[in-house]
Amino acid sequence: MLKKINDDIAEKVWNIAAGCTSVSPGCINCSARYLSKIFQEKGYEKYKNGFRPTFHKNIINAPRTSKIPARVIVCNMGDLFHPKIKDNQIRNVFLTMYETPKMEFILTTKRIERLANLSNTLNWGNNIWIGTSVESRDYLNRVDILRNIPAAIRFIAFEPLLGDVGELNLDRINWVTVCAERGNNARPMKIDWARSIRDQCASANVPFFFRQKSSKKRATGRLLDGRLHRQLPKTGEYGA
Repeated sequence: MLKKINDDIAEKVWNIAAGCTSVSPGCINCSARYLSKIFQEKGYEKYKNGFRPTFHKNIINAPRTSKIPARVIVCNMGDLFHPKIKDNQIRNVFLTMYETPKMEFILTTKRIERLANLSNTLNWGNNIWIGTSVESRDYLNRVDILRNIPAAIRFIAFEPLLGDVGELNLDRINWVTVCAERGNNARPMKIDWARSIRDQCASANVPFFFRQKSSKKRATGRLLDGRLHRQLPKTGEYGA
């Protein structure tokens, strides 16, 4: 079954794959790595491998058996496109998403190159959102690859935002999210970095969603210049 979550954007999560390895500075304080260790120590079967990339084929049909339409985050405890996850496993995940149009699936990856290489072999539905996470301008090349992914919704997750990203090219980008790093060792996010992204989204008419600027004050941390920014992209079949 799909797990219910307390999230600003989605109602459920589908951790069909869990575990990962670092690829860039945004991974240093990964909360999923920390949680995986806790779950392993508690003896949770799904995390017996700790944070080692693992595909959980036993829940491949979970979205198909869910009766209530929902927005679903895919793999918030790992990266589906990690090299340890097989091509055929990824294809099966996309087939499940394609055959479950009553759900909307939100999938984020830092390994956007692998997705691009596989994209012609995958089933694409109007209910699939694909995003890439970008922590600083050094990784904006991920967005250039994302632009050509044949997803109904393409988005950039500036999460965690660790630096000024400068001038953005938002062509063929449908949504942008921003969040500061969370946790006890969180690196600071300057508000001007988030303001710049917000203003560029407004100029390009791209929906902007500001998640959080403080890991310690969640309520007030959601405000950017005194207001909430919770825009979502126009979507396809969710709730149909």
